[in-house]
Amino acid sequence: MRGALRLKRLPAGTRLAAIELYQHTGSSPLQVLSTSPAIAPPAVEALHLEPLVVHVWTAVGSVEDRIRLPVIERYVVALSRKGRAFSGHTALECGPHLYISHHPRDRLSIGAHNVVQEARATPENNRPGHWGLSYGDEAATSRPSTLQIRFRVYNPLYLQAFWNSYREDKTYNFTHRNCSTVVVQAIDAAMEGVFADKPFWPTLLRMLLDPDMWLAGSVRVRAEALAWSPGLVLDYVSAVRSMTYPRHNFRQRLARRWRARQRRTRQDG
Repeated sequence: MRGALRLKRLPAGTRLAAIELYQHTGSSPLQVLSTSPAIAPPAVEALHLEPLVVHVWTAVGSVEDRIRLPVIERYVVALSRKGRAFSGHTALECGPHLYISHHPRDRLSIGAHNVVQEARATPENNRPGHWGLSYGDEAATSRPSTLQIRFRVYNPLYLQAFWNSYREDKTYNFTHRNCSTVVVQAIDAAMEGVFADKPFWPTLLRMLLDPDMWLAGSVRVRAEALAWSPGLVLDYVSAVRSMTYPRHNFRQRLARRWRARQRRTRQDG
């Protein structure tokens, strides 16, 4: 409740993603970052022409001849029989002008001999980084993403404000500041205010009873304790997408499935 009262005193339109509480810097938890000024809360449209797409390249899908490591290869890293390690990749695409994909400038040489050392979130493991230009370029130079999660309801102004601030620093850290951490923070910024036009108490009750809310919280606790990886991003973003997907679209999907089932029944008969 004390935290809620402090949040209430923040300037109107302040992005939660711009608060030190979510930056893990150790300073005042509710201090607004000077590089991320508050902006007026926009009206979030129910349907955008340009969907927000999270691309996930899984670690398992990057290795053909791999050593079987249950759970580890799904959420941490996959190892090939030649000793190379693959962690996968994540990126976020929103229209032709916004693409978030963080890479180290020089390819990291990570194998079984140094994976523990490189996984430490320490300043000595910081590397110069660069931003990917577009999904088309990345798919052409490597391979298409393994999975895509699409959002139709999101906050474009907060997403753009976050990206304008975050991209000023290209520093890459395999554990602390990687492709997955920036995608998760971008999704958090894009999801702010998506329920602003909904009634408060029914929406709160629905969130409390939604299993995806608790799943997203559980994944976030594990990721903050360890590190964000493409596997954890996939679980987290999928749960958030299920919570925010438009209800009328969900009804349309059920109706389409029912009609398809009816057609199959008539054809079988």
